[in-house]
Amino acid sequence: MRAALVGHAHGLLDRLATLLTPLPRDAVSDLVDDRLEVGRSQTTMNGLGRLVLTVVSAPAVVTLLAFERVASQEAQEREYAADLRAAEVAGTAAVVRLLLTTMGLAGVHTLAGAAARRREDPFTALEAVRARPDLTDRDVALARSRAREHDLRWDAAHPRDDLRLGVLEAHPATPEPEAQADRRALARAADAELTGQRTVLARRLRDELLDTWR
Repeated sequence: MRAALVGHAHGLLDRLATLLTPLPRDAVSDLVDDRLEVGRSQTTMNGLGRLVLTVVSAPAVVTLLAFERVASQEAQEREYAADLRAAEVAGTAAVVRLLLTTMGLAGVHTLAGAAARRREDPFTALEAVRARPDLTDRDVALARSRAREHDLRWDAAHPRDDLRLGVLEAHPATPEPEAQADRRALARAADAELTGQRTVLARRLRDELLDTWR
């Protein structure tokens, strides 16, 4: 609910600031009032219009920038909370492994895309990723180091991956074995249900991968 309210508020502020922001200096308006053509330069009128809009739009633009700062911080807090909730469900080790996998998502996308171009089942390539052995301590350290190389923008909606790992490891969670067994049974049931749709889903995924291939 909070995310929906933030999204709608951001859209309204963005639209308001956009409507009031002056046009670039080289912009030409198609709306021409013949009454203003006599003895007046269009350049002068455009300049006066930009000056007025600059003053009028300043409060909207400043409000939008301040809102984006607050909204980005709130979004990062929600992502940390989602990671911790996921750890309560699947365990910290599983969420850390998933995060380390998604940190290399570009490589996973390339692997699945290459399979699609070979007219192979891309899900087979993704299963190979899932079957990879756990990363070594050196691999994890390198992944953290690469993550720290990325600057954290003031308006970033997602925290850096190394910060997410730090929060997860600072609040370790180990679900009860009975609860994990029940969830694994649900996962196996879902896999069995999707098996019957594998051909259709693989075709759709292959088409999407080919459409987004770079």
